[in-house]
Amino acid sequence: MINYKPYVTVRLRCNYWFTNNLAAYLDIRNLTEHEDISRAITQPALGRQMVLGLDLEF
Repeated sequence: MINYKPYVTVRLRCNYWFTNNLAAYLDIRNLTEHEDISRAITQPALGRQMVLGLDLEF
């Protein structure tokens, strides 16, 4: 059994609604820039990530 040091990850998400069915978003992940990849074997930590996208509602 391995004991890992505890850590906190923080993310910020902003949504802007154009219509009732269309929204744009900005998602900033890992604001604390935690980069211990030993816990994320399937998805390595890449530091801070910014994602822009559109949400469509049907």
